[in-house]
Amino acid sequence: MRRYPPYYYHYPPYPKYCYPLRQYLPVDPKMFMNSARKMDPLIKDAQALMRHISTTEAFAKKLMDAAQHSKINEVKKMISETGIKSKSEIRFNPSGLILILTPKNDPSDCCHVELRVRWM
Repeated sequence: MRRYPPYYYHYPPYPKYCYPLRQYLPVDPKMFMNSARKMDPLIKDAQALMRHISTTEAFAKKLMDAAQHSKINEVKKMISETGIKSKSEIRFNPSGLILILTPKNDPSDCCHVELRVRWM
């Protein structure tokens, strides 16, 4: 069996600047900083809810059961009774709970925290 040396095609080098350089807009961190500021209460709510689920077995079992039976109103009621102050959007599927927390009365939709908690 005859072996041939590997064949490498050498492409010609590209010129150093073959495309025009992208011009960026000047940065203004005000919106970024405002969004970060509004995240603090969302993260506190997320921590409080996760702490409640992780330490209260009866609550976790009841929440899972209601979600698996597609009782969305009961799930929303249970989560709101934990004391979170943020607006919450709740979804679930057979493998877990998806909870999206957003600030109340915020028309700019600047930020949200999405929690995905698996139970399977």
